[in-house]
Amino acid sequence: MHKLVALSLTATLSLFAGRVLAGPIDTLAPGHWYEIPNSKLRAIDPCPARNCGYSGVSGIAGIMEAWSGGGYDTARDRLIVWGGGHRDYGGNELYAFDLNALAWSRLTDPTPTPPDNVPYAAPGIPSSSHTYNSVQYVPSIDSFCGFGVNAMWGIGNSDPAPTNCFSFQTNKWRRMVDTTSGGLGTITAVDESTGFMWGKGTGYTPSYQAATALAWLDAAANTYNVKPGDNSDLAYDYYLTAAIDPVSKTMVAVGAGAAWAWNLNTGARTTLVTTGPKDIEAAINPGLAWDSSVKRLVGWKGGSEVFTLDLPTKTWTKVAAAGTVVPTTAQEKGTFGRFRYSPAKNVYVLVNSVDDNVFVYRLSNGTGVPQPPPPPPGTPPSPPPATAADAGMPPAPPAADGGVSGVADAGSPDATTGGGPVDAGAGGGGSSGGDAGDGAGPGVVLACGVAPGSAKSSLGMVAVFGLACAAFFTRRRTTRKGER
Repeated sequence: MHKLVALSLTATLSLFAGRVLAGPIDTLAPGHWYEIPNSKLRAIDPCPARNCGYSGVSGIAGIMEAWSGGGYDTARDRLIVWGGGHRDYGGNELYAFDLNALAWSRLTDPTPTPPDNVPYAAPGIPSSSHTYNSVQYVPSIDSFCGFGVNAMWGIGNSDPAPTNCFSFQTNKWRRMVDTTSGGLGTITAVDESTGFMWGKGTGYTPSYQAATALAWLDAAANTYNVKPGDNSDLAYDYYLTAAIDPVSKTMVAVGAGAAWAWNLNTGARTTLVTTGPKDIEAAINPGLAWDSSVKRLVGWKGGSEVFTLDLPTKTWTKVAAAGTVVPTTAQEKGTFGRFRYSPAKNVYVLVNSVDDNVFVYRLSNGTGVPQPPPPPPGTPPSPPPATAADAGMPPAPPAADGGVSGVADAGSPDATTGGGPVDAGAGGGGSSGGDAGDGAGPGVVLACGVAPGSAKSSLGMVAVFGLACAAFFTRRRTTRKGER
């Protein structure tokens, strides 16, 4: 049973004279933002006292501020958020913001006392991690998946990097085939014309070329298909956000002064030389999404303006806001996948912090195109054999490099491996505004969890007119700043 934690009167639908009337999102004019009232995720924090075994130094704020993103469930029109990792936050629960109910819900509960430095906090349930741009909704299997998610709770980094998918058919996690690449800052995107997820890893194997290869996941067959091409110069590059133009079959990644394009047919990568205002290219992990209505990539880096990229002409265009509503400040570590396009409503959904309301933006005229419903339940792929680490058992004592082969502690150069750094956090206690760092203490470890009766909660039922609806990287560009 879902526990009612708030009552929202911000409905998008109301009933009058037997007809369904349009709400604030449906009537939103092009160029305008709308701030959804009473839509702060913190309202359903499972441990508001921040004294649980998974609280870390940031508490639930780490879901977004600790280098973490989200995916968009197009079948149900909702933004899925998952994050945390390292000492920031150990909660491995999933959250969803429903664009129809205008409400947050907690889809799963956090593991009460997650063990350190293991990829699975409990049997079959992944540990919290920095999710970067590595999480996506995969429509062919109706699942939210993390591809090579790394920087897990504690000081760990998982190698090989598993593919973990939460099925909305079974409401359970399952481990799929390991990624062919992975690492901190892995970039991914979904080709809406095929439903395939494409990804490029960032390292953490002896062969950077193999570890940074472009590959696509055939979820139904539970296999990765690797494209030829050398992306080893992008190893440990964790400032990029990717999106796919399904018309030209091109994956684009931008951030921190870089712009790359991959031909999905051949795997070939080229430098994307663009004209116009390059604000999105200069930003750290900006928001980037494909808009099927205007057939352009659209980016957001903060403020009220957005930027569109016409890929055939390689031209950026700044679109100034037409209204006075301005979204809250973008996260310092990046927006990643928390800026998403809803094709069903022809709007963008944005959330920057658990303490901020959700914002919606419309770029063009039109109310959207209905999306296919969720697929019927199918037989999930067979998972690989379980291991002690999979079951959340304590790992063997870590090596001097924190368990990551050939990578030095705290981002220091390793003379034996050519200086590959580890995502070691900021060191020390950290703060709620950044990565807590591996030097931070484990926090107060209590066998506490969710309040009785709140196994799954929802931030809102809607009522209108009587109708109720329910380690610093050292190998980085000199223009960049920050941590993983």
